[in-house]
Order: sequence, then C-alpha cells, then structure tokens
Amino acid sequence: MYRHGIRSLFVRTVALLCLLCLGQGMAAAVDSVIGIYQPDGRSVQPLVDLFKSRDYPVRILDEEGLENLTGAGISALVIPPDTMYPAAARQTLNTYLSGAGNLVDLSVHGLNYTPSCLNPTQIVEFGSEQRGYYIMRGTEVPQVTYPEIPGMPGVRGIHLASRVGAGDVYLDIPMTAHRAADRSVLSFMARGDYEVEILFLRIRDSRGTDWVAFIDATPEWQQYQVSFADFVPVDAKKLAAGELLDPASILRLHIGFDPTILWTELQGSFGVGPIYLGSPAEDDIYTPTAEVTKWQVAYIGNKTQMPNWVIDPFLDTQPLDNVVSIDVGLNQAVSGRLPDLGAYKLWTVPGLPYARGREDKDHIDLLTPEDMRRIPLLIAKDGKGNTLGTLAEVRLHNDGKYRRGAWVLFGIEGARYVKGSDLGELLLDAVDYILKQPRISRVTTTIYSRNFSQLEAAILVTNPLDETVEAVLTVSAADISGSRTFNMPAKSMMEYPVVLGEIKEDFPLTDFTWQVELTSASGNDLFGDRMNVEEQLIKSAKYIIDLQNGHGDGRISHYFFSDIYGARAMLALSDYLQDPATAARNQHVLGDVRPEDIRAAALRFTDMISHRQRPDGSIPMGYNELKNNSYVADVGTITLGMAQMSSWLDEEKAAEYRNVIDKYLDWRQLYYIDEERSELLQAIYGKGHQATRVGSYGLGLMNSDYYTKVSWNETKPHEAGPTWVLTISMGTAAAMSKLDPNPKYKEIAMMDANGFLRLGESASGHFQSETTFWLIYTLTDPQVRADLMKVFERDALFAISATRKYDWFDNNSRGILRWLAPTYYRHFVKDSPLLRVSLVKALWGLCSESSTYSLEYSRHKFIHTTMGPSAGAARYATMSAAWFMELLKPGSTLLKDVAWDPVQ
Repeated sequence: MYRHGIRSLFVRTVALLCLLCLGQGMAAAVDSVIGIYQPDGRSVQPLVDLFKSRDYPVRILDEEGLENLTGAGISALVIPPDTMYPAAARQTLNTYLSGAGNLVDLSVHGLNYTPSCLNPTQIVEFGSEQRGYYIMRGTEVPQVTYPEIPGMPGVRGIHLASRVGAGDVYLDIPMTAHRAADRSVLSFMARGDYEVEILFLRIRDSRGTDWVAFIDATPEWQQYQVSFADFVPVDAKKLAAGELLDPASILRLHIGFDPTILWTELQGSFGVGPIYLGSPAEDDIYTPTAEVTKWQVAYIGNKTQMPNWVIDPFLDTQPLDNVVSIDVGLNQAVSGRLPDLGAYKLWTVPGLPYARGREDKDHIDLLTPEDMRRIPLLIAKDGKGNTLGTLAEVRLHNDGKYRRGAWVLFGIEGARYVKGSDLGELLLDAVDYILKQPRISRVTTTIYSRNFSQLEAAILVTNPLDETVEAVLTVSAADISGSRTFNMPAKSMMEYPVVLGEIKEDFPLTDFTWQVELTSASGNDLFGDRMNVEEQLIKSAKYIIDLQNGHGDGRISHYFFSDIYGARAMLALSDYLQDPATAARNQHVLGDVRPEDIRAAALRFTDMISHRQRPDGSIPMGYNELKNNSYVADVGTITLGMAQMSSWLDEEKAAEYRNVIDKYLDWRQLYYIDEERSELLQAIYGKGHQATRVGSYGLGLMNSDYYTKVSWNETKPHEAGPTWVLTISMGTAAAMSKLDPNPKYKEIAMMDANGFLRLGESASGHFQSETTFWLIYTLTDPQVRADLMKVFERDALFAISATRKYDWFDNNSRGILRWLAPTYYRHFVKDSPLLRVSLVKALWGLCSESSTYSLEYSRHKFIHTTMGPSAGAARYATMSAAWFMELLKPGSTLLKDVAWDPVQ
C-alpha cells in the first residue's frame, strides 16, 4: 500500500468535498461524439448500443465518412474488432490524430496490410559462377564466398565481407526479365553480422527513380518478404503525390549495406540467398505497411523522406500463449474490471518500434517525441506470475505529432463488446477516462528553485473538457508529500509544480513508492510507481550483456570510456549477489542470468582492453579505430576503472591489469606539458594559448590538429592539449599509488593534483568530479587534500543540484555520471539535504519504469549500438550503474581494503 501523511489525507478530503459542492453548479460538458467505422455488409449495432448505454452520441462512418473525418466533430474514432481499416483513409486518420484526436482500436490486425507471397518465381541463384547479378563495392574489394544455407541442403547463398567504412557493398541484380504487373512481393534469404544489422534494398525503375526499403539483418539466415509498396521513392514529389512503385517498371534491384546508417569502424559482412518474386493474394491491398515506420533514421541517412501517415499501434504484436491468469493494471484509476477472456485469442499491445540506424541527435531528443503515459488495463501472466504482456491499455501522448491525443488499445481478437458485459463496461470505462475527465499525463521531479534542499514534482495534466475544472493534486513519496489546488483551462495540457519538501535522513533512497492523485468534481486520476535501485541495476546489467553479445569482441558500445563504468558496476554486482537473501529477493529479475554471468561480462570487456593495448602503451577507445587514434583523456578513464577493478580480483588477473595501466601511464607522461614543451608549443599556437599551459597534457595520437583542423597524412602525437586532458585522466596514477609501492605513481598523482589546483580547474564536470575525488581519496598530503576538497565541495556538489529537468541527459547522457562522486562524498564525508534531494530527483526519473525517460524505456528503445545515440543509451545504463552500485554497497566501486581517511 502507498503511504500518505495524515495532513495530506485531510487536505485531499476537504478539497474533494469542496470540489463536489462546486461541481453541482458547473455547466454540463459538451457531449462527446463517438465515431464508429462500419464496413460494407457489417453491422456495428452492438457497439452503438454499448456507447449509447452511457449516453454517448454515436455516428456511424462509412469509407466516405472516414475520408472526411477531420471535420466531422468526432471525439473518438472506434475501429471495431476484426475490421480492416480502409487504406485510402489513413492519411485522414493521421491528420485527425495529429490534431489531438482520440483513437479506440479494437482490431489487432486492422491496420496491417502485409501481403502474402504466392507462386514465387526464382530470379537469381548463387554459386561459384556469377550469373544474373553483379557485385558492387566501395574503395575495397570485398571477400566473397558461397556458403550452403543451413537447413537447405544444396542451396547456396553469397556472402560478402568488407570494411564498413569503405563504402557501399551491394548486389546489383537486373530485373527486367522477371518483372510483371502482378509480381509485387520480393522474397529472399539473408543474414547480417555484428556490425551489419541493417540491409538496404533499392530498386531503380524505368523512369530512373530510385526506391528504397530496409530490413533487420540478424546473424542467422532468415526468410524476408518485402512488398514493393513499402519501397519509398527518393523523389519527394512522388512521395507527396502518393505514388507507389509499379511492379511492371522495375529495372534493377540492389541489396547490401550502407555505411551512412551503420558503424563504420570495423569489418562487416552480409549474406543473401535465393531471391524470388511472388504475387499477393487476391484480397491483399497494394499499399504501404507500417513496416516503414521503423526506418525513419535510415531514410534520413539516405536523404529520403518517409510517409508520415502510415500508422499501426499493433505493429509487431505477438500472440500470447500459455496465459494462466489475467490481472488488472496497477496504479491507475481508469477501471478495476476484470472480464473473462477465456474464449478469445490474446495479443500484446506493443510499445513503439526500437531505434534503428545511425543518428546524431542527443539521446533525449530522440525520446521526447515519443513521450507518453501508458496505462495497462489488463495484463497477461504465466503460471509463475511472470508478466507475459499487456492486453489492453490507454495511451496518453504527451509530445510528438499526436500530442494531447489518447488511444485505447485492446489486443483481444474476436472479442464482443456488448451492452452489460464486463468487457464492454471496461471499454466504456477507458473511453470515459480519455473523454470525460482530467488526467495526469506525466510526472517529473526536480529541485525546488526557491529552496535547493526541497524536492518538487512537475505534474503534466490534460483537461479534455470544454470547461475550466478546479482540481487538487496530491503527490507523495515514502514519507513526504505535498498538494496544491489549481484551475485547469478548457481543452488544455499544462504543467503544475507541487513542492514535496526536504528529504529526511531516513528516506528509503534505494526502494520507495510514489503516487500522484488528481481529484476534481469532473473525475479523479491516479498515477504511481515503484523505484527500486536493485532491480534497475540488475536489468541494466542484463541489458549490458545483451549489448555485448551484439558485438564480436567484448565491447559494450562503441565508446569504451563509458563502457568501463558498466564493467566496474557489474564486477561489484556479481559479488553483491553472492548473498543468498539478495539473490533470492531479485530472482524474478535475474531469471536465468547468474552472478557469474555478470562477472564474466565485466571481465570480457577489460580483458579485451588488456589484449588490445599497443606496444607503446596506448589503447583503442572504441571509435576512430581505423585511424589508430588514442586519446590520453579517454584512455585515462578506462585505466582508472581497470585499476579499481584489479583490487577486487585475484593476483594473476590484477597483475595483468596493473601492467596495462603502468604502460599507459608511461605513454601518458610523454605528453606532459612542462615549461620547455610549453615554449615550443607557444611558438606554434601563439603565446598564452590555452593548449600550451604548463601542467596539462597533450591530446594523444591523432591524425589531425585539434585546433587548426589541418589533417595529417599519418597518425602522430598531438602534443598540445586543453586542460581537460589532465582533469579527466588524473585518477589513474592516484589509484595506482595505493595498489603498487612504486613511488612514481604517487609522484605523478601529486604532480597532477598540484597542476589541477594551480590551473584553477573545476570539479563540476562528469569525469572531473570523479577524478578529483580519487585524488582526495588516495593522496596523503593533508594540505593538498584539503585544497582539493574545497574545490570538490564548491563544484561537484553544486553540479547535481540543478533545477533543470532531465539534466542527467547532458552531454549525450554523460551527465548522469555527475552523481557518482557525490554518492561517495555522502557516505564517506558528509550527508546533507541537498545531496539527498539531488539523489531522489535523479532516482525517481531514472528508475520509474512508467516514464518515457526511464532506464527501462531506454533499454527497450535502443536495443542495439549501431546508432550514435544508442551509445548514449548505453551510457545511460553503464554510467548510472556505477553510482547505483555505490548506493547499494558503499565502497564497492572504489579500491578494496583502502579505507577513507577523513580530510582534516
């Protein structure tokens, strides 16, 4: 049960009584009109009777009515069960929904236009002799083999391997001899690999227009089927005119990979098997399917627009088998009804498609257009009580093109929604909720701008009514609460802040529930969730393992400096889960993953780093690998993590890692800017140039000048560098000074600390706050430690006290690391209300799975790392994992057996 204070309960009760009294004098809301699509030859009378039982005016719409939907005064459009929505009316549907229209979709396959592939005709087969196709390449000649396809004796495909960054590699297949007006479906076998997860298909027609489509390329051979209607014209005018590819006009087919949508640093490969052309079934419609909605990033990479009117809320729905029980969705005030669904086939209500392709937007910019509240109404479970999927939900769109609209989605095939039935009443409850009452759309936490020790919740509220509504918002989390009374303008979506107060010392930081209640004479709403650090850390560990398994060499993402934080957390987590009670408490989250699997993933990453270190001591960073670049700063982050991990490992492995770190430090010191080097650099960059400051370091191995942007013909040392090279990399020698008696480590650490202080650098950055703390943690000089602590307390603690929302997304999710060092400080130095409120603000947003901006949503949205910001999503998981682990077990991401020495 959620806990509320007595004062909070009193405030809500009095406010509700006042609102009920006020409600008696309110004008009645304008009637909401329900539009029901009725196909020719079918009756929707049971649905009409159902809605009229709650006094809804109903308008039956035929195809012509759907094409005039935007001006029909429809409050919510209903697609009846087992009904195919007219393809020609989808553009009007999109326009209606984009204007805050509401959708009630009861037809699982009603917007699915995927055609069959009948009477397939083979157009090419592959063997040692190239017949019927050409191999096209970029700047390198690909490796070509003709493997037998598993499970298909005697059937061969073609397999091509090349460096992805060397340019397009594809098969060019003439199609003139095989084309026909009734052959509009392409069917073929294909596979990808770790670095090629997307294949492009391009068709050139007889008018010279290129049409493109894409497929997910799994490492295993798969059968693919693509309708020619899903090929999008590169010509924007043809797309705007609604033109479709004419199957009788195709000239050439290209299949291969496109570097603009893939990671270009490594070798990639793909395979293609026999290719066929087939005909659709007689009743199939030649029209684009919702498959194209998965490929927005890929179209942008190809300078091609995407049809934005294609929609299917049930895209990629899956049948739910082995359903043992149905539960009511928690933390919602829509309905508590639990109908009997035993006779129906059940399907999931899926989320939005995961991100595919390479994109350069910030992580938060990709999440914002999809911001929504999903309210489960019915949840399917197996015999062990595990959730199999959501069967029915209300979806509230808070941003993007459907902003302010609400959707009601039921994945129950063959269902009958009739007057007086439990299922019908549940549907009415959901429609009442989206049309007749104010609702909570989003909850965001931040720090109260007038008192930095207090937590504030910003509640986004939607009023769908044609009248102003007075309401009360009450927010509670564990033992804190707050409320406010306000007026919601008619037809509005507005945010209202509620101050919750100070976070007390005994607040349950790692496991608490929160709840928001909206009460008004026009209806009440409820939104709540649980925030549990243990569960989210384990889920992040499983996500990291999945990401790692998507690569062939042990990396987690394409940026090793962020991967190391995930490895550090996972090594500590594997030890943490050795406690039987802890493991048992989290078994429902762990599933088949064992603590030793988590540990193995962590060491697989650091072992890769160890094995790939170059003879000069430099280390690859995961990016710019083809140029052999290696940056002092980035590699310093990696080696600091390896030093920390080594203290928790057996001596053989620890010695291996210490050797890696020692060689790195020797290489790093080659870039130290002393007075002599500073004078030489000033002769190049100018007197007093910030890249020449004594006490800093050069950037490392590069193939161009960071400042002049002049390219070099080779990778060579870049001896100048900004002061952040020092501040990011200064933790490694400090950590080693506690692990190895060699005096050079302490000497380097002291030199770095004095340089940091002399240069007047800040500790507010995400890496800098951590490295500053490591200096304080490991050095012994009392004055230096005291001076460093002043800087830390001035900068690092202030950096997490921003009143901005979602500030952990700064620097493409690197900002989330700013919470690590203050977490150390809180445990080892001093707790404070400011620290606690900063932690709660972030934890609430990160660990509440109901939020679009949560770790859970991000893990489902970015399930691969071919995408630029999916590295941001990986950082979101890896860098938060480090301080989550530190919250659960203080000291576990520091050095083993190295105690904190208080600063005098």
